[in-house]
Amino acid sequence: ARGETNGLTGVGLQDNGGSILAISSSKFAVIAGDTRQSSGYNIETRTAKRVFQLTPETAIAVQGFMGDAMNLVKKLKQRLEWYYHTHSEVPSLQSIARLVQTMLYGKRFFPYYSYVIRTLLSRHSNYPEAGS
Repeated sequence: ARGETNGLTGVGLQDNGGSILAISSSKFAVIAGDTRQSSGYNIETRTAKRVFQLTPETAIAVQGFMGDAMNLVKKLKQRLEWYYHTHSEVPSLQSIARLVQTMLYGKRFFPYYSYVIRTLLSRHSNYPEAGS
């Protein structure tokens, strides 16, 4: 359990299970995640949050090692708040996607052990977007 090693990083990081999903159509976008967090056969909690609203029109779902996932969401929200205070506007989904990409690439030598899906529902765009 706690002392197990991961073949990718060689340290005790674990995938805490769970599922995330995003579906988009021409009129809607749905993003969802379960709430069960486990370690092996042990259920650590049944109330783990996996889906987070970043902006009024953008959400993100994370899965994997929940310590890394929560840290990624925390830092992402912080960077979006800084952007808002600097530019007095909310960034676009493409800007948020690039920010996530840059944050993940910046940790490439000791990467976040988590998976990300982001989605946007905008009144300014004809097509909702979802991607990982």
